[in-house]
Amino acid sequence: MIGLRITNPDGSSFSFNENTTPATNLWTKAVDVRSGSWTCPNPIPQGYKFVISRGGALASVRFVQHGNAMVATGTETLVSYSESNRLVTVRNLHGVGTEPIQIIAYQDYNKIPLAGSAGLKILGSAIFLNSLPVTGYSYAFHKKIMIIDGVFNPSKLGAGLTPDNAIYFFYSTDAENYIGREPIRDGGGSVKSLRISNIRRDSHSLAKSKYYVIAFRTAKSGELETNGCGLKLRNIDGNVTFNSQFNVMTKPVLVPSSEFAVGKGKTIPGIKRLMYTPQRVGDYFGHTDGGYLDYLNVCQYSATSLGLSRYRYFYNSAYIGETTTVLSSFPVLVLDAEDYFKF
Repeated sequence: MIGLRITNPDGSSFSFNENTTPATNLWTKAVDVRSGSWTCPNPIPQGYKFVISRGGALASVRFVQHGNAMVATGTETLVSYSESNRLVTVRNLHGVGTEPIQIIAYQDYNKIPLAGSAGLKILGSAIFLNSLPVTGYSYAFHKKIMIIDGVFNPSKLGAGLTPDNAIYFFYSTDAENYIGREPIRDGGGSVKSLRISNIRRDSHSLAKSKYYVIAFRTAKSGELETNGCGLKLRNIDGNVTFNSQFNVMTKPVLVPSSEFAVGKGKTIPGIKRLMYTPQRVGDYFGHTDGGYLDYLNVCQYSATSLGLSRYRYFYNSAYIGETTTVLSSFPVLVLDAEDYFKF
């Protein structure tokens, strides 16, 4: 493999090559659901790939009222991306207050123009030379092996971290559980909020297990200007864009949601330990005596693969229709835990 082998302060290492890139957190906050839809004010930078995670589904089953029944009549995509203005729009906002939405992007060295001819270049890639995007660069400033017992508390990963100021990736060798967004209901049964929780696969039960966790947070002014040894790279504007004391996005892989399945693990060539961010990529509707809708959440299937877990959202005798599965056309972003932790 072409590239530089860089060893992190904790002894873990990764190959710095053409796929190594800073990320940018385009959006990390919960949004008000009252408008019904929301468009991210920050466009996807030219030449960047991106992934979106939200509390609601990226795609879902569509229901139409027919008399006293709700009939499953097809599927609908609830997230759209406009190539003309590079904006992401989310529809059918989920809950009664706010819905968490997170968008992270990174540079595609095959598409992004280079800022100059000088500097470190690997296979034609010198993306750390480019100017910062409007939203700045984000790095994996925080990483930790931690026990998550039920609800995930970001402040235990790093002081000042919240669900709204960083994007989190998780890995575990315990395939019985996964990290997903747990809906919290009010007295009337409506979803009032969602929280990141450790959930037993194909159930509602919360669990306790060990996770390897990293958090991508936007760099503060001068934060990468550290003393000490290591490799630092500056862009054409003089900003430090790479500092080997901090982790960057290494070997990011976008995997189509349609390639994941319930009861089946998916491996990815070159990725040994698959890290993921909580993501509901679709829904499943089935019918017995009544209809039921299951969330389809990305989950750990084994120590080396990912799959989908069902999370029962409702069972209601008024819902009828054909069995329907829908998966989003938007991809899942996968990282390799071995690039961030020493195993």
